[in-house]
Amino acid sequence: MVLYLNILDKSEDMPHLLRFFFLLFFFALGISYSQDYTKVDSIVSKYPKRFGSAAKLAKLITNDFDKDSDKVRAVFYWIANNVKYDPKEYDKFGFVYGDKADFLEKEKKYNAKLAGRVLSKGAAVCEGYSVLFTAVCSDLGITSRVVSGAAKTMASDIGKRFYSDHSWNIVEINGKSFLIDVTWGAGSYDTSFKKELDNSFYLADPKTFINRHYPENYKDALLKEKISKEQFSRAPLLYESDFTLIAPTAGILKKHQKKVRFQFLCRPGTYAVDYDIDSKQFSLGDIKSENDRLSFEITLQNTTRARELVVYIYYKPIVLYRLMK
Repeated sequence: MVLYLNILDKSEDMPHLLRFFFLLFFFALGISYSQDYTKVDSIVSKYPKRFGSAAKLAKLITNDFDKDSDKVRAVFYWIANNVKYDPKEYDKFGFVYGDKADFLEKEKKYNAKLAGRVLSKGAAVCEGYSVLFTAVCSDLGITSRVVSGAAKTMASDIGKRFYSDHSWNIVEINGKSFLIDVTWGAGSYDTSFKKELDNSFYLADPKTFINRHYPENYKDALLKEKISKEQFSRAPLLYESDFTLIAPTAGILKKHQKKVRFQFLCRPGTYAVDYDIDSKQFSLGDIKSENDRLSFEITLQNTTRARELVVYIYYKPIVLYRLMK
C-alpha cells in the first residue's frame, strides 16, 4: 500500500477522481488479502500449545495443509499465538568452536536445542522465535533462514551506532523470498509481554520493513535500491500505515525549534491528528488534506526535558522522533 502511494505521488497528470478510485481498489485488495488467513488460523488455533519437537508440529501442519503458502502461515500463526516474549530466555545456551566446520556443526545442534526449549516452555526472545520458525519450515521442506540485524523500537535507537540486536526470517514460497518477523508479529513487550497478533510483520513489504529492520547483509533487505546504515540510523521510526512521510525526514528534532512542519502523502479526506511528547497527549483536531497532502505544525516549546515525539493519525502511531538539544 505504501509503495502504491509513492507511485501516485509521481503521477501528477492522472485525473484526481481516477487516482481516488485506484486507491480505494488497492485498499480493498489489502483488506481481502488479510482475510485469507482466517481459515488457516482457525485450524491452527486448535493445535496443542506445546510440542515435543519441531517435527511433530510440522507433521500436524502437513496433515492439514497442502500449499506451502498455507504451511508457512500455519507456522507463523502457531508460534505467534503460543510463544510469549520473555527476556529471561536470553542467552540460555552457548558454545565454543574451532574452525568454520566446527561452528556449523555446533550451530546446528544449538539451534535444535533452542527450538526444543521454545516449543516446550512457550517463551523466547527474538532468536528463539526465528530459530524455531526455521526449524519447523525445514521439517516441512520449506527454505527459511534466520537474519540478524539492527532494529528500531524506541527513540534512543534513532542515531545510534549500528549493531545487531534483533533477528527475523526470510522464507521462500513458490520460489519467491519473503520477510517475516514472528517476534513482533506475536505482540509487544514493555515491562511485560502483551499478546497481540500483528500481521504487518508477516510477508512484509520490504520497503516498509526496512524502516525498522536493517540486516547485517544488505541483500537480505530484499530491496534493489541501496539504503545505507547511516540513513537507517538517522531516519525517524516509521510505523506500518497507509501514510507516506514527506517531511521532516530527519529522525532527530532539535528542541530549540519553535515549530516543526509535518507533511504526509495520503488519500483525500479529513484526519484526526494527535501527538505525544513523552507520553503527554496533545490534539491538533481534524485536519483536511489538500492535493493528497496532509500538513500541520507542532510546537516544540517547553520541551526542555522531553525525549521523544510520536505523531498519531486517527489514533494510530505513524512516526516517532527523538528530541535533542
